[in-house]
Amino acid sequence: MEDIVYSKNRIIIFGDGDLAKELISFGKFNNSEISLISKLDESNLDYSKIDKSSRILLAYSNPKIKSKIAEKLETNNLLASSFVHNSVLIGSNANLGKGVIIFPYTIISNNSSIGDFSFINCSCNIGHHSKIGKFSSIMSNSSISGHCEIGNYNYIGTNANLIPNIKTEKNITIGVGSVVIKNLKKEGTYFGVPAIKIH
Repeated sequence: MEDIVYSKNRIIIFGDGDLAKELISFGKFNNSEISLISKLDESNLDYSKIDKSSRILLAYSNPKIKSKIAEKLETNNLLASSFVHNSVLIGSNANLGKGVIIFPYTIISNNSSIGDFSFINCSCNIGHHSKIGKFSSIMSNSSISGHCEIGNYNYIGTNANLIPNIKTEKNITIGVGSVVIKNLKKEGTYFGVPAIKIH
């Protein structure tokens, strides 16, 4: 693996699951230029040998895994790249952090901000003046209304909806299809319509 992963001008994707395969497909990357690093490979990886000319992408939806890898990259003075599909609509004064992955047909509205290493899946809507915390992941077809503040390390399941002005604490999971109508102030998992804490 070393002669591939550590060579110059590679696209290095951390993750070898479905998200990584989708990223390759949406990015139309040349497979001959790609190195996939699995969880097992990552645990034995000498980050100091990765060439700084590499384009590094984190293809994990799990916030804790992303955070761990990002810390190792920073320790070794490596920069993570972002991927934003060309179909994504980005409003004026929107701010995208470093290392973000944003899949097709998502809308990032005016004056919103997307935190470092966040992942936003297909066809999501991020309302105006909303803030998405670092390392958070938002799954397909979810809608974050205007003036929401999503904490760091949040995971928002497919088809979840948040009404305007919602705030969530860090380390929160919102289940598939849930509707959030009040602030989520305690870490844990929320599910249902309306969403209630289940763990």
